[in-house]
Amino acid sequence: MRPVYFAPDPLDAHLVERLLAGEGIRAVVRGDYLFGVRGGIPITGATGPSVWVLHDADYVRARRVVEQYALERSP
Repeated sequence: MRPVYFAPDPLDAHLVERLLAGEGIRAVVRGDYLFGVRGGIPITGATGPSVWVLHDADYVRARRVVEQYALERSP
């Protein structure tokens, strides 16, 4: 299992997880439950919402999906 995306909030993380699922890439969101305690703990890549692919073999394809998502979101 490898991280492919560090999200600004849980909604964004779950959106990316669903985008990956639509491409046939199994992934999970981690750290979304800690978002409510931000301010009490530092939000980092280790504690903030992130998306992880379940199979390392899907990592490169997942990164392409994430990069495309990031390009479409940028102004």
